[in-house]
Amino acid sequence: MEVAGVVLGGIPLLLYALDNYKRCLEPGKDYWRYASTLCAIRSHVFVQQEQLDVTLRNIGLVKPTRTELEQHLRELYPKSKCSEFLNIVDNMEKTVGQMMEKLDIDADGKPRWTTDAEERAHWEWRRIRRSLGRKERAQLVAELQYWNTALKNIFEKIEIPLAESDPILDEIQARFNAAHCDKARQNFRHMHDVLAQRWGCSCPEHGGNIRLDWHTTKISPTDKLTLVIPFDGSQNWHQVTVNFQAVDEDNDVQSIASSSNVSAAATSRQPSPSPSRKSSPSLSKKLKGFFKPSSSQKHVKSPSFLAPPPVTKQVSNTQHEISCLCGYIKSAKEKDFGYLHCPGVHDRHLMVNLLPSTPRQMKSISLQSLLGSKRPKSSSTQLQLSRKHRFSVAAAAAWTLLYLCESPWMDNQWSGKDQIYFFSEEASALQGLAEHPTFQYIFRSIGSIPKEGSSLSGETERFQSKQIINKDLFSLGILLIELCLNTTFEQIRHESQTDDFSTSLGIPSSVVDDFEIATQQTDRIYLDAGDSYGYAVQRCLRCEFPGRDVTKSFDFRQFRQHFFTGVVAPVQATYLMQP
Repeated sequence: MEVAGVVLGGIPLLLYALDNYKRCLEPGKDYWRYASTLCAIRSHVFVQQEQLDVTLRNIGLVKPTRTELEQHLRELYPKSKCSEFLNIVDNMEKTVGQMMEKLDIDADGKPRWTTDAEERAHWEWRRIRRSLGRKERAQLVAELQYWNTALKNIFEKIEIPLAESDPILDEIQARFNAAHCDKARQNFRHMHDVLAQRWGCSCPEHGGNIRLDWHTTKISPTDKLTLVIPFDGSQNWHQVTVNFQAVDEDNDVQSIASSSNVSAAATSRQPSPSPSRKSSPSLSKKLKGFFKPSSSQKHVKSPSFLAPPPVTKQVSNTQHEISCLCGYIKSAKEKDFGYLHCPGVHDRHLMVNLLPSTPRQMKSISLQSLLGSKRPKSSSTQLQLSRKHRFSVAAAAAWTLLYLCESPWMDNQWSGKDQIYFFSEEASALQGLAEHPTFQYIFRSIGSIPKEGSSLSGETERFQSKQIINKDLFSLGILLIELCLNTTFEQIRHESQTDDFSTSLGIPSSVVDDFEIATQQTDRIYLDAGDSYGYAVQRCLRCEFPGRDVTKSFDFRQFRQHFFTGVVAPVQATYLMQP
């Protein structure tokens, strides 16, 4: 019953024990006031547990273990204060332990005398009632309440409003693993370095769109990326999956290729969700299907190069090292496995799994062209994003910032929707849209990297430093607004400034104007998508996270924890709750 190491993990066990007492004593019906006594104890304990959960969520923790709590507090407070806070938690643990001891329960939360005769149960209940009388209960509950109130007053953060408890949101927040996130960011950064050094050509640039699918998996891999790379103009694309694999000195690299083939085959054989279900899934089924792709968009057909086809025969190509990635991409005609040597690393290679383009030509479509319900019917694309699909893109964008922001993949200021693209087949009138969006990235040679220039006025720079603390977060907030309202920010700006005098004079809007316009949309977001999504937008626009402004960067592990709890999880939960 008890989750090992969880702070006050004995309380769920205590609640379970009280329920067992009630079941054991129910048949007799002659144990004086047992029902009211058990209900009173249970209610008091339950309230204390809920208060502590709310307090810990205020500092970004959901059902933490003692180790996680200690590590979290050491990042927020000096060592001396951290020790005192942990002593308070220890005192609460002791109080819960005293109540468990007086109830005389076993490791499963059941009374030790449940199998004895009724006379024994009668005698045991009288003994327990004497040892845990009203005065003793009041004293133990008062101790828990005192420490709960003290922690609440210390940890309460008024700058981040708490949404109502939601089981899906709580489930997602509890799944965050800081070490997993750190490893993923490190590996993705290393992948970029290896790929950037292995093009081996004089081409000024190479496109490589990253498929965004972290929001569709329960546990996302930390060492795998799928890129869509053009090889002949802009109509033909290869899917290239890269992942790190250890090199066994006793075996050649071909054995690694074999394991890659088996892994790819296993992945391609996984069944897809059935689209024939008519009734909407229950909350429990949604939780079981957490992070799995939705089957509601059965009209959307993903291009074959974005989803590996079923493997009909084992690939027997000899594994080989790729010396020139540019030539390798251009000359590939069939499925192939290669590897890139990692400079300075001798115990692993970057494996390359290439799936060639299909005979049908593919067209990349920007997210901006798909937003808005008032596009002309003569538009070049007949594709539209459903509400479910738009929130899917929102979740994908939030995960992208968590893993890639302030890394070489996003070294410059992120431009939001301008870097998100979909792919569509052009072979038929009824086009199919890929389920997963992609993040546009361009590998540039050293000589073609554009120099960053500053075109901002001094007033704007001062405003950005005070109001827009993190530009990438602000861009994400704008994108979340656009996806929720199904319109572009340019259209929102135009509607907001229709009667503005400066606009009538042709004066372009400034960052100050955009900030004010964006914050004015938050009420619409709350009403349309709910409090959790609305709070996430507000946090992105205003950078409302605990800590000093200089620490509100993805380079800080604690900020990544706050970003996941306050933005990624609420946006992901909103996506999962869409019908």
